Amino acid sequence: MTALVRTILILFVGLCTINASASASDASKTITVVELKSTVRLAADTQELTLGELATITGPQADAIKALTTESTPDIPGEWISIEQSTIRDLIDQSPAVLAGSVIVRGGDVSITIRTSLRSQPNSPHSNTGRADTYEGPILEDHIKGWIYTRLRTQADTTRIRFDSRYAKLLSTPTSDRVVEITETGRSTKMHVRFAVYEQDTIIAQGTINADVEIKRSVLVAKRQIRRRELIDQSMTIIESRWISPTEPIIDPKTSIGLESKTTILPGKVIMQSMLIAPLLVKRGQLVSAKCIIGQTIVTKVVRAKENGKLGDIIELESKDRKSQFTAKVAGLGQVMIIDPATKKSTTQSAAQSKAAP
Repeated sequence: MTALVRTILILFVGLCTINASASASDASKTITVVELKSTVRLAADTQELTLGELATITGPQADAIKALTTESTPDIPGEWISIEQSTIRDLIDQSPAVLAGSVIVRGGDVSITIRTSLRSQPNSPHSNTGRADTYEGPILEDHIKGWIYTRLRTQADTTRIRFDSRYAKLLSTPTSDRVVEITETGRSTKMHVRFAVYEQDTIIAQGTINADVEIKRSVLVAKRQIRRRELIDQSMTIIESRWISPTEPIIDPKTSIGLESKTTILPGKVIMQSMLIAPLLVKRGQLVSAKCIIGQTIVTKVVRAKENGKLGDIIELESKDRKSQFTAKVAGLGQVMIIDPATKKSTTQSAAQSKAAP
């Protein structure tokens, strides 16, 4: 074998290796990995079991898979049940919002249990009172949860509230025959709640607690990849119930049709308001159809737009010979409705008077 042939072979093998590495790198960006946990201890008030609680999930479809639910939950605190890996795989395969072919499930069966409620253990290290073990009355946690339900206008079956374990002692404070005061101090991804418990003229407990809150909401989910600048239609989305933070600005499924995607949206992703915009229906310099309603008569003429416009925008236009200018309201794709000058003047005067009023 000559030196030239050996050099060509070495270059060929090197190129193949680079291409293989690049392909593997590209493939890894589309793969979602579900790492199952061996054991899971659920909160006492758990109502639905999601895959997000059973596994560590990474990849482009992580949000969609985390929201999938299974009905396998223990009935009695302290008892263990097992969920087979094949059951979780089937749940993923059957979801219309997940591209199951690009999901890898790792790990074995998952054992789950429900933690014993603090309510039955008022004399435990988590309690700040010396009440007897037979105490069955309300505790501070009940008041805070009830306040959150009222504040968010939700109910217990559609709301999940989680507190950090460091609040266990405060939350188990008995409140029977006591007055509880609760106010909200702020809201971000958590609700920040300030409380005080009074027994006659004595403050029994006070402090601030942060709560993770999720509400079951009807959200719009991408069924397939939606490219940037694509217009949303019903064939590319599905409406699902997901546990979402009350602060998340989700898009109303009823008003999403016809909006334009500002970015690429991956399959299984919940569509937020920030991802969509109203498309331009009229572009600057475009000849559009302008209509004016005079009594029972509709007059139509072709005019030129002087600026871009979305549905409902008031924009400047001019005649084709550029001799006259006027304003009109964008009514559709390449269509505007000419505003009656008298109506416009009246509206402008009313607005000015409103601003001038004390």
